[in-house]
Amino acid sequence: LVASHQTNLDPEFAAGKTFVYKYEGFLLSGLPQEGLVKAGVKVSCLFEYTGIWPNDTFTPAAKLTSSLNAQLVTPIKFEYANGVVGKIFAPAIVSATVLNLHRGILNILQLILKNTQNVYELHEAGPQGVRKSKDLNNCHERVIKDIGLSYTETCAECQQRLRSLTGTATFSYIMKPTDKGALVSEAVVEEVHQFSLFNTETGAAQMRAKQMLNLLEVQNAPTAAAAGEYAARGSLQYEFATEILQTPIQLLKINNAQAQITEVLQHLVENNAATVHKDAPL
Repeated sequence: LVASHQTNLDPEFAAGKTFVYKYEGFLLSGLPQEGLVKAGVKVSCLFEYTGIWPNDTFTPAAKLTSSLNAQLVTPIKFEYANGVVGKIFAPAIVSATVLNLHRGILNILQLILKNTQNVYELHEAGPQGVRKSKDLNNCHERVIKDIGLSYTETCAECQQRLRSLTGTATFSYIMKPTDKGALVSEAVVEEVHQFSLFNTETGAAQMRAKQMLNLLEVQNAPTAAAAGEYAARGSLQYEFATEILQTPIQLLKINNAQAQITEVLQHLVENNAATVHKDAPL
C-alpha cells in the first residue's frame, strides 16, 4: 500500500493579520579578484506584509535614514495572489527611489510554482525548502538605460562572442505549510551581475547582492494604511526616477577635498601593506 500527499506551496497570507519580517540586504561592487576592496551599501529593516569591504565595516548613515524615514514608514499596498505580485499602490509622499526599495523586497515574494505530479518547473524542492534560479540575460521586457555612451557603437558580432553584461539570481525558500497553502518563513536571494568591456581574464567589474528575509512574528491585527490617497505606481518593474542618475541617494559629502584625498590615500597604504596585487603599478 502506497500513499502520497502533495503539499500546496503557493504562498498564502491570512487576511486580517500582520506578518512581520526582518529584512537585511547588501550590495557590493568592484573587481572580483580576492583581496581587492569593494564599495557597498547595506540595508536593514523590519518588513511588514498587509563603506568599504572587507577591511572596513558598514557605517550607519543616520542622516540618510532620517531624511527618508517619513517615506520608509509609510505603508504601501500591492496586489498578491498565488505567489504573484501585481499592481503596486502608494501615496504621493513615497518617491520613485524609495518605491524601488520596496520593489526589491517584494521581488522576494514573487514565488511562482508550477507543479504537475510533484514536478516543479524550474524549481527544486529539497530538504531545506524550495530553490529556484533566474537567468537575467534573457529578459523579455528588460528595464535598462545606457548612460555616457554617446560616442560608442554597438557590435552585434562582439556580443555573440562575449556578452558585455551578464547576470543570474538564485532564490532559496523555507516554507511552512498552512491550511490553504504555505507561509514563507525564510528566504535568501543571491544575485550577481558582471560587466566586461574587454575580453580580458581579469577585466570584469562585478556587482554582488544578497537579501535575507526572516519571519519574526504574526500579529492578529492588520496594519493601518497611511492617510491620503493611494495611487497606482506600476508593478515590480524598476522605475527610473528623476533624481541624479548616477547618485539617486547622495552617500558622499565633500567638505574638504584635499583632506579627504589624503585620508583615502592613507587608507590605501595601510590596507595594502601586506600584499600588493599583481596588477598594481610599480
